[in-house]
Amino acid sequence: MNVSDFVVEQLHSMGVRRAFGIVGGGIAYFYNSIIKSAIKLHQFRHESGAGFAATEAYFSEGKPTVVFTTTGPGLLNALTGICAAKWEGAKVVMLSAASSPDQRGKWPIQETSHFTYPCSGLLSGGGLFDLSVQVESPEELAVIFHRLAAGLSGPGGFIARISLPASIQTASIEVDSTQWQQDYGPAPAICASASMIEQCAARLRDETFAIWLGYGAVNDTELCIRLARMTGARVFSSCRAKGIFPENDPLYLGVTGIGGHESVIDYMVNERPDWVLVLGSRLGEATSFWDHRMLPGQGFIQVDIDREVLGSAFPQCQTVAIQSEIALFLQMLMDRLEPSWFESRKIASVTNYTMVNTARSSSPEASASPARVSPLRLMSTIQKEIVDGSDALIMSECGNAFLWMNHHLRFSEPRRYRTSSFFGAMGHFSAGVVGAALALQKKTVAVVGDGSFLMHNEVTTAVKYKVPVVWIVLNDAGYGICRSGFSQLGLIDEEMDFDEVDFVAMARAQGGNGLTITGADSISDSIKEAMRAKEPFVLDVKIDLAMSPSLLSRIESLRKAES
Repeated sequence: MNVSDFVVEQLHSMGVRRAFGIVGGGIAYFYNSIIKSAIKLHQFRHESGAGFAATEAYFSEGKPTVVFTTTGPGLLNALTGICAAKWEGAKVVMLSAASSPDQRGKWPIQETSHFTYPCSGLLSGGGLFDLSVQVESPEELAVIFHRLAAGLSGPGGFIARISLPASIQTASIEVDSTQWQQDYGPAPAICASASMIEQCAARLRDETFAIWLGYGAVNDTELCIRLARMTGARVFSSCRAKGIFPENDPLYLGVTGIGGHESVIDYMVNERPDWVLVLGSRLGEATSFWDHRMLPGQGFIQVDIDREVLGSAFPQCQTVAIQSEIALFLQMLMDRLEPSWFESRKIASVTNYTMVNTARSSSPEASASPARVSPLRLMSTIQKEIVDGSDALIMSECGNAFLWMNHHLRFSEPRRYRTSSFFGAMGHFSAGVVGAALALQKKTVAVVGDGSFLMHNEVTTAVKYKVPVVWIVLNDAGYGICRSGFSQLGLIDEEMDFDEVDFVAMARAQGGNGLTITGADSISDSIKEAMRAKEPFVLDVKIDLAMSPSLLSRIESLRKAES
């Protein structure tokens, strides 16, 4: 067995089932080993797209994924997708090629060595990568795979890079593979002490509190619902946590941060609970805008498996920091709470804070053109036909797409909605939707801006693998969120526009299909046809430029940074 075959065998034993990337000479032997293995190989059109797809396949399938790249530009192209995987908390292993020792410093094609790459910073462990190694001898693999297995079996995300020079890929390895098997089982549970949970229970029993949900609570829906209904606590969430608590429940107040609802701010200002119980959220800019109006009377009780996030977003406010798995914390907490303690609060909690949908007109006197589509009407139809009318996973690209969708769509269950509010790379879901569809093997929808779709789309990849992806492209012939933001900041918005693209023609040229939507009357029928289609399908929606989502909270956040 050569090293490439052995590495692939070990990755499969650790749960890897899919590999995403682009072949090249530097990675040829490893590529050949994947082709022969039980791991499914998916060849993409850009390494960043492969990274986005690997990230979303992980979240859809729950299994670690591989991104493979060749030397030189292949490695660098993938890094944006790998950064997205890191920020989202995925488990991804990057297998990259490197120049062989006898070639280094002699200017080989696409040289990848310490002579040409900032290996001590960009590619070293401890930053982007939780584990980063370059294999120089087959004997190193025992230690490398020991560490890799430990990382992939642990809680939270894990990003690894294993660099295989071509000379190592073909080297023979004689170790009995049974000696290499590591059965780690599930990671040890992380839970706060009983005394700490007793103190939390006392605070929540004797004082008022609300619940702020983040994506880290995605596996704990039933417990979150049970706690809220037991106590009458009001609930709000980050945009990535939409659906963890049903958004049609009377206790739910809305989304915070990007695309958020004023109903949450109204509640915090008017009621100001003593405590806010934060479950699985970093409370970063996209979730909180570090808005002082979100500060509770006494402080936060923040629960997360990542100790580094605890108390970091609002250092001016008292934070009871609890490093724990959320399910264990909630189970132990509720064992210490008596439902009768909260009956009077339940009566008070019915105060109505309506999630009013808001939109901003860039020209107050402007009316929707009959040849353009109102984003509000589009969101309403997406809600009816896709969210309520199917079981499809729906994704929103960074930009106006996720502002509209965070604000207007309502989910009653988790794992129906994906967005990236932290790294926010253009093209993440234009390409990532293909990875999710490959993993789920069912209809998967991405709502994306035209700028993002032009940057990454992977239509031909979806066509090749026959996955039923739908892209809904918000076609406003420009970088809409930047254009809107610059306008609201009073800045010059020149060069934000580009010539309008026929995305249906673009899709058909790549083997897909599509329809153009130019008015309200055709939205519903067009979406229905796209959802029935067996082939990859693009809906080119001519968006009314008179309407833009409000960016006031983001603008205030930028102004705080200026000062």
